[in-house]
Amino acid sequence: MKKISLVLSALLVTALTALLGWTVFYSEALAAAGETVGWAQFLGRFHPVVLHLPIGLFAGLIVIEFVSLRLRSTGVERCSLLLVWLLALSSAATACFGLLLASNGDYSGASYDWHKWLGIVFAAAAMLVALLKVLSVYSEKGRLYYQFLMLGLLVLLPLVGHNGGNLTHGTGYLTQYAPDWLSSLLGGAPEDVPEDALLE
Repeated sequence: MKKISLVLSALLVTALTALLGWTVFYSEALAAAGETVGWAQFLGRFHPVVLHLPIGLFAGLIVIEFVSLRLRSTGVERCSLLLVWLLALSSAATACFGLLLASNGDYSGASYDWHKWLGIVFAAAAMLVALLKVLSVYSEKGRLYYQFLMLGLLVLLPLVGHNGGNLTHGTGYLTQYAPDWLSSLLGGAPEDVPEDALLE
């Protein structure tokens, strides 16, 4: 059973990695050629819909992992395994849809580059986390690697989201109405930006 679950997990991670890799190269080729493909844009527009799934699943996974530190049970372990695989699948889907959305070449700049590559890294790390979770069931060393990588995802997720928010709402969206003390702490709000310019 141990060998079968590890082999199946490795195969699933390999398939997801291949899909993500293909999407990276395909979307880059479309953007470089200046082409817009209907089916790619159709799927790409689901990016804002599915991107909330990995966030919620990751939050749930953290809660379950904290519970498992106090309560070791097969039920909690199964729940954790289910969540971690759903996280891997939804992260891969989110990254692929985002790449397809950007394949029309409409996005550029530092925020886009950071969001794109950090999103790809997050998806790849989520797949590795799923594989390590399976390994952690059978190995204490696997558990330590799993927990360490979970901390990495916890740091990475806000960075991915922040750059995505900058793309969607602009760089000063969060700080625009912040109190002066908080605004200066966060790097300052945009100065004298007309209200109508923010709505465009």
